[in-house]
Amino acid sequence: MTQPSVTALLQRVEGLVGGRLFERSHAGVTPTPVGRRLLRRARQVLLEYDGLVEEVRAGSRQGPVRLGASHMDCLTTPSAASTTRSTPT
Repeated sequence: MTQPSVTALLQRVEGLVGGRLFERSHAGVTPTPVGRRLLRRARQVLLEYDGLVEEVRAGSRQGPVRLGASHMDCLTTPSAASTTRSTPT
């Protein structure tokens, strides 16, 4: 990703959550309280997603599995795209 793309993505997420994610200073970048909450929750969501993928791959579910998200497309990871490609419906 290019720097302008990263900046645009961060601004989009900041608009969605209604606050700044990072404090920027000459000493570097640190997450704000909003940024820490978002990070904590995003990690939980990704762990749940990983668990779902493992459960489905283990054969405990039959038939197609469809996932949907609202306003979460900015948090989509490359692993989600690769899972979609490797396990088509």
